[in-house]
Amino acid sequence: MPASNTSEGIINDHIFLETLRCPLKFKFLTSDEFPDSSRPVYRQRNKLNVRDAVATLFTNVRHTSNETAVALGETKSWLEEDEVAICGAVVKSGVYLTRIPILYKKGNKLTVIQIHGKLRKRTSAANIDRVGLNRTENSYLLKAAYRMGVLNRNFPESQFSAEFYFPRKDFRSGMDLLHRHNAFDETSQEREENFKNLFARVAAGLGADELAEELPSSLAHSLFAGKSIRSAMDEIEKFAETKSWPEVERSRECGYCAYRESEDFSKSCWQIHFSDEAIKNPENHTFELMGHGNTGLIEKNLWFSEEVKISDGFSSFDIMKSHGGPKITIQQRRNLQILKSKNEDVPFLWMKEGIHGMKNLNYPLHFMDFEASTYAIPMKRGDSPYNSVYFQFSAISLFEDGRYEVSEWLDTDPETADPHEIFVDELGKIPGIFDGTIIQYSPFEKQAINRLISDLQRNSMLHSDRIEKLMAIRSGSKRSDRFFDLSEWIRNYYYNGFLKNSLGLKQVLEGIMQLEKTIAICNEVSDPLATIFSKADELQAAFDDISYKSIQENGSGIEDGSAAMNAWISLKCGLLDTGEQVSVPSVLRKYCTLDAYAMVCIYIHILKLISKHEGEIIMYNEK
Repeated sequence: MPASNTSEGIINDHIFLETLRCPLKFKFLTSDEFPDSSRPVYRQRNKLNVRDAVATLFTNVRHTSNETAVALGETKSWLEEDEVAICGAVVKSGVYLTRIPILYKKGNKLTVIQIHGKLRKRTSAANIDRVGLNRTENSYLLKAAYRMGVLNRNFPESQFSAEFYFPRKDFRSGMDLLHRHNAFDETSQEREENFKNLFARVAAGLGADELAEELPSSLAHSLFAGKSIRSAMDEIEKFAETKSWPEVERSRECGYCAYRESEDFSKSCWQIHFSDEAIKNPENHTFELMGHGNTGLIEKNLWFSEEVKISDGFSSFDIMKSHGGPKITIQQRRNLQILKSKNEDVPFLWMKEGIHGMKNLNYPLHFMDFEASTYAIPMKRGDSPYNSVYFQFSAISLFEDGRYEVSEWLDTDPETADPHEIFVDELGKIPGIFDGTIIQYSPFEKQAINRLISDLQRNSMLHSDRIEKLMAIRSGSKRSDRFFDLSEWIRNYYYNGFLKNSLGLKQVLEGIMQLEKTIAICNEVSDPLATIFSKADELQAAFDDISYKSIQENGSGIEDGSAAMNAWISLKCGLLDTGEQVSVPSVLRKYCTLDAYAMVCIYIHILKLISKHEGEIIMYNEK
């Protein structure tokens, strides 16, 4: 819940749990100057859809309103009944407020029902009686312990317990469209039976009670570790009243904190609370160094990259380069990060000789991006929780004569339980798809082709044509491996001084765009490479002034694969409002095509360089 939407002085689940990890977070979470980002809207709806599936296992189910104040009154009224299951129950005690996924009351007993996405084997224990070594499981207990603590303040005469529901690993759906249970008004005995088999019920009251008595150091800041939930709540309440903050040291938890860095660096947590004038480049933190060894550095209180010593005497780029092999290693990238943070001389661009192999790809070049989803509630009969469903693709095909074609497909039919058949049919319509090279960014697209073949082979007589089509796409007309993983070549042969701690598609594209603004890259090339560049300007015009932020409509927020997946799941579950039913498919199409175009940009960038230079390529700032 964003801080701006939280009533003044109220401490909700999120604020309490985050403050427990670091007391300094309380200041950021409750300040209008540092609003906490709200939960992704589609992901939250999809989680509530799973919650409502669990609610079908109870009788007398009530759903609270979205508005917290209204839900608070509804919960209070419904708890007067002898037996009730309240979805989204809101309970408040003093400054503390909690919204519980399902609060089940029977007589004098109140049970906190939590739904968690982690798969659970049928052979796993049916209860969690103690705090164990599993950090994830302990975090579930912590949420339950807090909620039970707020309930106990309100209803001291009641008995309290907690139950967790998990999707079963070995579940197989007995019907199509099980995920759309909320889209149909009528009750279905078959659907209810499926949900009984889908979810594993785990009693967790004893484990939550034990954790409430002694907070584990793996979940709580040293200020709270070893204390009880009640004691921690009292101390945090005191922070809220006095506006005074305890002395807090940096810790490993800082690596996961959204407030350690910010777009306005002067407002980041470390700049405010841990400013060090001796550090020249305080934006370069040890947490962001690539490769291994960061944990050991943190234990030695080395928080900034410029404090880190480079091992094995690699004190300059020239020394490191002279001892390197044919590929750029992760350790070399790490060393370059450290050298750069120390203001040592490092190149803007470093490309190993092996990158020249990119000249040898066969036309047409198909820059292809697939999108897939996984969801706790299966969509198709016979599927398990979190089965991969391929729901979208985009492809930009470049031909040797300079032509290009843009192809895309998206499943937008909520009534289709299995989009894979249409997915394969539409793939086969891509111009020239059975010839040339398929360029991907990661092995994902090739793995998807293999999974689709395996899936369709379960009914090979019905899908023989589709299987043959996929095999032809996988091998091409020459019956050879025709997939080219652009990410592997970036990782092995390409370094750009603007790249940060990630070699993801969007991050590499951003780094390349920054580099091209800094270094004058020659565009004069000779045939046959000129045919690719002849349409580069036309392709650029097709995507002119379009970015992942600019394509958004109606506040869609689809800027990464996770958001795209959850938006599509919401579409399939019938959870979109009228405006979103129009905007979400539109943005999904643009998003996926932009990913394909990003690969084109990266490929053309590299081709510009290797068409003009031979061997290893090193460039420094030309300005």
